[in-house]
Amino acid sequence: MTNILKLIFAVSFFSSLAIGQTVFQRSNNLSCCSSSHLAYLPASGTLSSDPGTEEYISPGSGFDIAIKVGPSFPLGEFAGTTDAGSGYALTGWSVGVDGILSLAQHLDWISSLDLSVNKTDESGLTPGTGALISSTSWSNVWLLTGLKVSGPLGESSPFRIFGTAQGGFLFGTSPEENLEWATGYSNRGSATATAFGYSVGAGVSVSSFTVSFRYLGGEPDYQVTTVDASGQKSGSLKQQTACLQLTAGLIF
Repeated sequence: MTNILKLIFAVSFFSSLAIGQTVFQRSNNLSCCSSSHLAYLPASGTLSSDPGTEEYISPGSGFDIAIKVGPSFPLGEFAGTTDAGSGYALTGWSVGVDGILSLAQHLDWISSLDLSVNKTDESGLTPGTGALISSTSWSNVWLLTGLKVSGPLGESSPFRIFGTAQGGFLFGTSPEENLEWATGYSNRGSATATAFGYSVGAGVSVSSFTVSFRYLGGEPDYQVTTVDASGQKSGSLKQQTACLQLTAGLIF
């Protein structure tokens, strides 16, 4: 069942790109035939033949691709350092792409692929023990789809504000951790896991530029293996994962 759901969301994401490309090509053909009757206003995302009316269509003739980058701030237990559920995650970076297909006035279907990478706080993992530690980073990929609602900031403003809500999958990779001290060692290998993922966000766009914040979450259950002087042990590592992404990007 999980594999089927993964396939559904993957098809959802990539089909939005394919549909959008078709809409874009057809709209280009239409605009060639009717350019004398229509005026395209990219800053406000409108298509209007009469200055007194406004018929909404997303910039890009119904389909947009947005590419964004920015910092990724871990939140909650993911950033914690005080208990067994702590992730010791530090501020990292994120990059993502959105496929945005216009459904109706002020309403879009948005499918997103977001990568967030966060290093671990090595000093917090072994406070006061004198152990040497090396570790890799948390790596999380969200494949999400949902809705985007938008509207002009003011009656004649070129700025548009928007909000998004999405659900899908979180594909997580836990860090590898190696500890060495005077009397022993410990190695916990990296692991991968899949969980339900979600996001909510908001932002503002003007022309082809967009700035937004997005809260992304999930709780993957990693099956990790630890090797130390006493042998090998395997167990479950259920990690609450939450990030706040602040991104800037371009709309094509």
